[in-house]
Amino acid sequence: MNDRLTVLLLLFFSLVSLCLSYFGGVYTALISFFFCAFFLSYFTQKVGSLNPLSWFPLFFFAYSSFYTLNEIIFTSHNGDLWLGVFLGHLALAAFSLPVLGYYIVKGMHLYRPEIKYSLPAGLFYVVWAVCGAAIFWVFLGGFKSKREVIDSFSGSISSYLMISFLLLAAISIIRNIESFRKGAGFWEWKVGISFFVLLLGYGVTGERDFVFRYLFMLVVVLFLYRWKFSAVYPALIILAMAFLLPLSQALKGVVIVDHVDFSLVSQRSIFENEFSSAGRNLQYVIDSKLTRMNGLTYVWDFRRAMPFVEGGQSAGKWFNEVLRMRYGDGGTSGWGFSLVAEGYMNFGKMGVAVQYFVLGVITLVVFLLSRRGGLYLLFYVFYLASFIYVQRADLANYLGFCFKLNLFIVFCVWFAVKGQKVLLRKGV
Repeated sequence: MNDRLTVLLLLFFSLVSLCLSYFGGVYTALISFFFCAFFLSYFTQKVGSLNPLSWFPLFFFAYSSFYTLNEIIFTSHNGDLWLGVFLGHLALAAFSLPVLGYYIVKGMHLYRPEIKYSLPAGLFYVVWAVCGAAIFWVFLGGFKSKREVIDSFSGSISSYLMISFLLLAAISIIRNIESFRKGAGFWEWKVGISFFVLLLGYGVTGERDFVFRYLFMLVVVLFLYRWKFSAVYPALIILAMAFLLPLSQALKGVVIVDHVDFSLVSQRSIFENEFSSAGRNLQYVIDSKLTRMNGLTYVWDFRRAMPFVEGGQSAGKWFNEVLRMRYGDGGTSGWGFSLVAEGYMNFGKMGVAVQYFVLGVITLVVFLLSRRGGLYLLFYVFYLASFIYVQRADLANYLGFCFKLNLFIVFCVWFAVKGQKVLLRKGV
């Protein structure tokens, strides 16, 4: 079967499954949504692990369905669970459309781009030192929870020390790619020490993103250079994470807390974890019967995401500080938010479809740039990890994490490499 026919059949199946989700009940919606996500990944897997449809569909299904599955299995929810699942399915179909359209025109091809950058010999030592300073700073502060660490660092110069952990993940991934392409060992000693530093950073600050982001990027490049990608692997990884996420939640800041609360780990926590937050927040918006905001939150988000802008309103902040308070659900910790919910609260179902179609176009462009290799590839791998994560946030976080922060990390790597070349030319 040629690529064009395969993609046309995928488009047809996506449309049929979306209709089943719309006209069927919640169980039909869940089943058709899952098969749509799996088939999108399976029938485009020849493109490899950089394919925008390799990881996102199944991870997005988890973000869109775990809350519903938890409600069906463990509670008796009175809200309209079907609509939340359908909106997730609609979002996935809209996101996939530009990618599949490109494959119809250009075909599906596997690319293995290269990163031909020689990292400065002392860069790992410098970044280890900065990460160590951040860890030492937290110890000196006497904090006892992740919330205390975040509140203390927020808006201060010391908050930029946290970026050093992401920079460490970036240079480790570059070294991994160099090793994999040369057929060298799985981890060399510098990467091994770096992973230990990332683990220690998680143990002190409670930021699981330090470890999970690196591990996700590591898996992507492993399948790119060493292993053949299959859609079965994302499904297995998500299944493993369903069990690991509650444990990692319990161990947040394990180095600084007085005790570890393993009560968070239970049979119910398989579905009641980070994957369920986006679905919960979407259902909260659906049940609230909000008046359409007609794009207002997008204005907030773009202002907040502008370079050198701190604070300001955003969809997620409004949800946690205004909407939840309106219904008596305020608290000291945020719930995150949901990109699907933001599209829905602004323009309804059409808002979800248009928003995710645009996100699909942007992701496709970044994917095509990554085939040039070099720092384009590094940025795209970071983008993939960030894009999956921000499904439980808002557009401001998408712009901030996927572009503003990731571009800064890539710039730091570029600056270090260029600086080394200048010094070598001058004979320093």
